[in-house]
Amino acid sequence: MLTFLHNKLQGVATWPAVAILLFAFLVCSILFDWRQDELGYRSKILDVRFGYSPSDVVQLFEELRDNGRKLNAITEISLDLIFPFIYGH
Repeated sequence: MLTFLHNKLQGVATWPAVAILLFAFLVCSILFDWRQDELGYRSKILDVRFGYSPSDVVQLFEELRDNGRKLNAITEISLDLIFPFIYGH
């Protein structure tokens, strides 16, 4: 099993591939920081909380207002979906 996995990864795990993934990881990290700056550090989005109640969700979305909710929605369906694939490779 390990030999099979090694043979499959050997052709893909090249320095250019590692460099591209590292660059993509850094871009995502910068975009996560930008999102938090735009939303405000007081407003912890649901992804970074260990737990929350329905009233916490209502309070967060009231704090974010329309522009913050739009930014959060856009980054949830783009950045948050792309990042696991980059991080997992």
